[in-house]
Amino acid sequence: MKVEMMVKDKIITITDESPLYIMLRDLFYGGDWYNMKKDFNDKAFLSEIENLEFIEKNISILNDSFYAPIIWSELVSFFNEKI
Repeated sequence: MKVEMMVKDKIITITDESPLYIMLRDLFYGGDWYNMKKDFNDKAFLSEIENLEFIEKNISILNDSFYAPIIWSELVSFFNEKI
C-alpha cells in the first residue's frame, strides 16, 4: 500500500514499510532521525527517513503507537529484503 499526501507544498509518501523505519529509529537510534540518516546512503532509505522526519516536524510525533506491538518476524523480513 502507498499513500501520498500534500503537506506544506511537499508530496509525502507513506508505505507499508514506514512503521518499520520508525521502529528502527526507536530501537537502534534512540528516536534520533539525524543519527539514523548518517548510517544509510541508499537514496530510497534516505527518502523514506526524510519523509518521516518531515511528518514528525509538521504533523505529528511518530512513536510506538505506529508499530506496537513489535513483531520481530516482520522486522527480520524487512532486514532480509532491504539490507
